[in-house]
Amino acid sequence: MDLTNEIKEINYEEAMPILQVSIQELHLSLAPSSVYTGAFTIENKGGGQLRGKVFCSHPYLQCTPNQWENNKQVCMYRIDTKGMSLSQTYESSFTILSNGGEDNIFIFITIEDSVLSTHKWDTMKGFLEYAKNHWEEAVEQFYTQDFYYWLHQDTFLPFLPLYQYVKNQLPSQGLESFLVGGGFKMPARWNLINKSTYIRIATGQSTDLEYVIEIQKEQWGYIEGTITTNVEWIQLWKEKISSNDFDQQGRGYIPYRIIPEAINKSYQRGKIIIETSYQRFDYEVQVVKNPSVQIHLSKKSFTKEDKGEVIITNNTGEDLVIHIRSSAAWVQFKAQKYLIANKASIPFFIHFTKWDQWKYQIFSSNRLFYETKVMVQTQVNKKWIQKEFKIVVGPEIEQPKKLESKRKTREKELDEERD
Repeated sequence: MDLTNEIKEINYEEAMPILQVSIQELHLSLAPSSVYTGAFTIENKGGGQLRGKVFCSHPYLQCTPNQWENNKQVCMYRIDTKGMSLSQTYESSFTILSNGGEDNIFIFITIEDSVLSTHKWDTMKGFLEYAKNHWEEAVEQFYTQDFYYWLHQDTFLPFLPLYQYVKNQLPSQGLESFLVGGGFKMPARWNLINKSTYIRIATGQSTDLEYVIEIQKEQWGYIEGTITTNVEWIQLWKEKISSNDFDQQGRGYIPYRIIPEAINKSYQRGKIIIETSYQRFDYEVQVVKNPSVQIHLSKKSFTKEDKGEVIITNNTGEDLVIHIRSSAAWVQFKAQKYLIANKASIPFFIHFTKWDQWKYQIFSSNRLFYETKVMVQTQVNKKWIQKEFKIVVGPEIEQPKKLESKRKTREKELDEERD
């Protein structure tokens, strides 16, 4: 049988990808002509590499990125209510298609008027609760003449100088400063979900890689932070983050990009620094450059009737065609070409015929060991990579248990002869 052009899929260790999306529905009450942002997470709960696309049902929805190839991906979305009518409910969805299945996120948007009256509260405790649940509306009320007159109650008169001072700040900052400075609440605080990440990239990787830092809101209120990095191979999408960038679950996201071509060492460390008025976070990014393809044999030596494997690890993120050629007929592969994904174990067999043994003894000075070479080749980024292996076949060595058994049998025979 001619197997020269046969291509086989070899991937014994990986299961199929399984798509999982962090949310199934969104119920939102939004003001007209406003913009709402949030995020959801896509994860692979199976094996292999998950990849797919996100489709938006309506033009007022946007999702970034709208396609991915990663086992965990945070997708940021944007909803623009411009042109939507008051008291109307709009239905839309995100459709996620992947090699691990399909899922949908159904979105229900109700357009409501954002203007609320100061009559929603009578005490500072009531205003605090109102601000906690309706921050943007509380900011609007904080800067009205009605709120200023409300503070003229005897109980709040000591706080009027503080109010006069902070109202010159930016709106959300002014309300936060007033509530914290007056001792009505603790400062807004954040916390990093993870404090570091470890990234492996392939040598020769040219495509930029996108990642996200996740932040959890620990204390309600408004706060702003600056975002910087200390290395050139990390590219930030934005330089600032505020409480307005957090979603309904209290999660904020800082997207960043790794630029492989700017990494000139096999191992590098960098930091993304998030700094607020009260906190500083150092998010550590470690990057290791692996060879594009790693190839080795399952063992060093073989017997005349034996089995082995060529083990290949593919770090490129793309499927590769592997070419294998043996210099001797007694090393047998099922094919000469193989299509592999992330990792593959390609089996081969050692089989000596009488002709192979006679020919080797005639043309070789070595009578105890047989040697040959196996060439493995593949193409990455239009460049050929090849590795040559020496396969050594030696005489079979009897196992210790067999030798011990023979020794005992021989001793028994000698004892019988003496008797």
